[in-house]
Amino acid sequence: MIRLAVEVKGGSLQFGDLFWLSDWNPDFPQDQILSLPDGYYHITACTRRPESGYWGDDQIICLYFNRLEEMPKLMWEGVPYLFTEEREAEPQDAGAQGQNQRVCREEIRQLYGVEELQGYTEEELAVVKKYFNPLPPVLEEFWSRAARTEAIHKVQDRWIRPEDFDKWDWLKDGDYLVILIENQGCCRAGIRRKDLTKADPPVYVAADQINDHRWTLCAGTLSGFLRAALAYEAVFAFAFHGEELMYWLTEEELETVRSGLEKQPFGLSGWLGMDMSFYSNASDNMAVVMECGDLEVLYGAASEAGYKKLMEVMEGLGEAI
Repeated sequence: MIRLAVEVKGGSLQFGDLFWLSDWNPDFPQDQILSLPDGYYHITACTRRPESGYWGDDQIICLYFNRLEEMPKLMWEGVPYLFTEEREAEPQDAGAQGQNQRVCREEIRQLYGVEELQGYTEEELAVVKKYFNPLPPVLEEFWSRAARTEAIHKVQDRWIRPEDFDKWDWLKDGDYLVILIENQGCCRAGIRRKDLTKADPPVYVAADQINDHRWTLCAGTLSGFLRAALAYEAVFAFAFHGEELMYWLTEEELETVRSGLEKQPFGLSGWLGMDMSFYSNASDNMAVVMECGDLEVLYGAASEAGYKKLMEVMEGLGEAI
C-alpha cells in the first residue's frame, strides 16, 4: 500500500503504459480514462504479489480517491515505485543470497552432469567492469564461480562472456548489461545499468533490435533468472529426451503435468514472447511449459534414471511439433 497525491485538470485521469510516455499521445482508449472533477486528491494504491510470484503478471491494483481542499505535503517528489525491488527480490541478507547461489551451483551440477564448475578470474571480470561497475554481487558470484563451465555454453543460446565486451560496442555502450542472447539474436536479457548497485536486481528482456528501448520484466531477481535460464538451456543439451524436441499440450495435459510434477520456484516472462514455467520430479530432469497463446513443452533429463522418472508423468502427453 502507498499513498500518492494528484491534481486533476480537465476533468479526467488517464491511465497508460509507462512506455507510452516516451511517445506521448493524449488520445487514450475510453476504458483507460476516469472522469473526476478538477481538484486535489489523495490516491491510496493497494496491491499484492500475484499468485504466479511475478510483479505485473495479471496484477490487480486497487486505487481509492479522496478529494482534498489543497495539495497535501508529499513524502516523495515525482512518482515513487509501488513496491521496492529490494523487498521483492528477497535478498534479505548475505546468508539468503549465499543460499540461493549454492542452490544455483548445485542445480548446474545436476542438470548439466558436471562435477566441477569453472569461473572467470578477477582479471577477466575486469574487462566487464571497465564498462559496467559495480557488478551486482549475484552476477559476480555466478561469473566467478560457475559461468566458465564448458557445459553451460553448449546449449541453444549464447551466454555472454567477459571477453565479449571488448569485441562488441553494442554490449558496452547500452543502458543494459546483457547476459544472454537467443541463438539467432531474436531476444536478449539484461540488467538495467541503474540497477547494478543492487545485490539481486531484476532482469529485463528485449527484442532483436539493438536500439529497441521496449525492455520488459523477465524475472524479478537475477538469481531467479539464472536458475530459470540455466534450466531452460539445459533441456536442449540433455542426453535423454523425447523423440521430438517440442510438443503441443492441451489444457487437460497441462493439468496432468501440474498434478504429477513439482513446480519450480522460478520462471521466465517474455523470453521469445513466451512465459515459461518449470516442473520436475528429480534433481536432473526438467519439463518447461511455454505459453504463447498455445501451450508448448520441452523436457528431458541428464540421466536415464531421471528420464524414466519424468516419463512416469510425461509418457504419451503432447503432439509433436
